[in-house]
Order: sequence, then C-alpha cells, then structure tokens
Amino acid sequence: KINLVHLEDCTALISSIIENKYFGEIVNGCADEHPIRSKFYTKVAQALSLGTPTYNAEEIAIDKEVSNKKSKDILGISYMNPLQYLDL
Repeated sequence: KINLVHLEDCTALISSIIENKYFGEIVNGCADEHPIRSKFYTKVAQALSLGTPTYNAEEIAIDKEVSNKKSKDILGISYMNPLQYLDL
C-alpha cells in the first residue's frame, strides 16, 4: 500500500496548522485510502501512455499506512481520494 497526499491537501493542512497555531506537534497528512502501489502506478502509467512499471517483491512486502487521524480530528482536514489524481 502507498500513502499519498495531493498538493491542495498539503497546502490546506499547512494553512490550518498556521491558522490554529498548532506548532510543536507531529501531524501526518495523507489520503484516507491507501491503494496498492502496483495497481495505482500501473493506472497512472496507462493514463500517461507509458510502459508498465515493474516492482521488486521485497519492496512490495513493506506495507505501512500513515494515519491522518490527528489532522482530521484536530485541524478538520479532509483528503482527496488518490484515484481522483488520475484525472490527468
């Protein structure tokens, strides 16, 4: 799985941190959905008419999901679905 965040979501998160003076804390920003790396980037490659990417099986085995709970609960951020990024 992959952890993605759209540029617009990043700027909204940073703006909210500044507006709320929420400094000195670690806040993660990422989409709620965590698509499978190979499926997501294969779709992106197809959308851009590129060759199909290949993946190292050992790298695929690393599967960590970043939690965006704090940014949503405390700062009221909402995130785009990574599949929306495919409107290229």
